[in-house]
Amino acid sequence: MMYSAIILCAGSGKRTGLGYNKMFYQLQGETVYEKTVNVFLHDKRCEEIIIVCKKEEQSHFKKLLNKKITDIKILYNDIFQDQDISKVILNIKNQKIVDIKRRGKWLIFELNNYYLLSHLRMEGKYFYVEDGYKYDKHTHIIFKLDDGHLLLYHDVRKFGRMELIPKTGDYSIFKKLGPEPFDERFNLSYCKNYLSKKQNPIKEILLDQSFVAGIGNI
Repeated sequence: MMYSAIILCAGSGKRTGLGYNKMFYQLQGETVYEKTVNVFLHDKRCEEIIIVCKKEEQSHFKKLLNKKITDIKILYNDIFQDQDISKVILNIKNQKIVDIKRRGKWLIFELNNYYLLSHLRMEGKYFYVEDGYKYDKHTHIIFKLDDGHLLLYHDVRKFGRMELIPKTGDYSIFKKLGPEPFDERFNLSYCKNYLSKKQNPIKEILLDQSFVAGIGNI
């Protein structure tokens, strides 16, 4: 059975007497956070990992940030629909991962000059592993990083999609998305106005990304 992992990382370390977040405590060369995450990264039943942390500590948990992509292998070209694969590879090489964001169901990898958009669909997931890791046949994209690690895109059903766009490019893909569930715009007034014009079943409405963005199949 597939599952999601929620890791609580917003502590202050008062009870342990450390004086800092215990998730940063080093054990045999790794932080508690890294050891915890690695357990789920190597479990193929884990569909997603959700990190709950303080806003001011987010950068500590985004260990991919400022890593340079020194090489990329695309083993399944159809993930990049209607894009020239040779140009995608050329444009991604030597770009740094500046930030990682989300809009709706899209992951947004901000690079120096581009945004790499990634939609996981039903099965897609990423693995951050050491170079030399033996990946299986369901690994379709391999990003080689300058810290000696690989970022693997793994997708059993091959439903996931990616798109590389310049920072000055077309963002029409997001224009039809509704507000996020925790957005201030997603309030009682907005829901009443939207629902007054609909007669669809509530499940169908909740899955409509133009109403509220990011809710998956329920």
